[in-house]
Amino acid sequence: MYGTPVAEPKFWKALLAAALFCVPLSLIVRALFRMNDLAWIITAVTSTLVVASIMHARVVNDWRAQGTMNLEVFERRTKVAPKIRVGKRWP
Repeated sequence: MYGTPVAEPKFWKALLAAALFCVPLSLIVRALFRMNDLAWIITAVTSTLVVASIMHARVVNDWRAQGTMNLEVFERRTKVAPKIRVGKRWP
């Protein structure tokens, strides 16, 4: 249980999210600039890969999520089992 690696986000999910944004945008650019098919495919694929890699890098290196995950690991390791009595210490 302890010491298991934390699951990292998958690149294909970022690629799918980027494709949903970049492909319609590249279709608009194709219509505005009257691009041929090969130039449009290169533009769509390149922009999708670039945006997906930026998204994936930001999610993997998110310092706020790392702090939260480290806090959960710390709490799991230091919690006291239920029904444990700790004696009072008198001065």
